[in-house]
Amino acid sequence: MANKLPRRLATVEMTDGTIFEDIRITTADTVQYELTAALKKWPGITVRGSTGTVAGVTLKESFEVWHALVRTGDYDGTFENFYQRDVADFEVIDGDPVTPTPPATDAG
Repeated sequence: MANKLPRRLATVEMTDGTIFEDIRITTADTVQYELTAALKKWPGITVRGSTGTVAGVTLKESFEVWHALVRTGDYDGTFENFYQRDVADFEVIDGDPVTPTPPATDAG
């Protein structure tokens, strides 16, 4: 049985009423958050048991959603404008996992 890769998908409502659906959050978005958080000395996510604190999780997911929208060309503003002015709300869910497709082999 092949391994399945998890997928995280966001639905985003902007203050102007625009709704973006099925915005995929990728490793690039998470890595950019981690690099930016370290550079700006943002607080880390505190984990108690197996749950992160709400403030840390909200900042991380907000950044990842913003970065995914910028990466896909759906938004071109700064992160500060995104969370302070332009986003009304968002939700991140675990989408259906995908099975990676192995590369085709040359039969010749």
